[in-house]
Amino acid sequence: MPRPDVIEHFKKEFIIEMQAKGKIPRVVTEASERHDHAYHLTNERIFPGPGGMETVLTNMLKETTKRIENAQKSKEGRPVLKDEERLARRKELRERLAQIETELSTERQARTEAEHMIASIRAGGLPGV
Repeated sequence: MPRPDVIEHFKKEFIIEMQAKGKIPRVVTEASERHDHAYHLTNERIFPGPGGMETVLTNMLKETTKRIENAQKSKEGRPVLKDEERLARRKELRERLAQIETELSTERQARTEAEHMIASIRAGGLPGV
């Protein structure tokens, strides 16, 4: 009598063969579907099927036209700016940034002055504060 692990091996091998032949239904899980999709259902076959070369060529033509249309759509976008326009916009942005920086520094200065006033009031011990 063979060992139990050898029997188990032959049993698994037999089940796999019968599933491959289609005599036993295959158990399909999410993981097996992902595996099949990743390794077996990768691309359409390029060899002609029952329709012959005409169907293959029409399918290839349709796919290439779709790719060309998608490529053209992806290239459509904002117009390219001229150098003068780009420099003018950059100058405007720099001016706006400088303006924001000055506003920010004045707000910081006002905040520090207010904090010093609050600290002096608390140190002075004024009533009600």
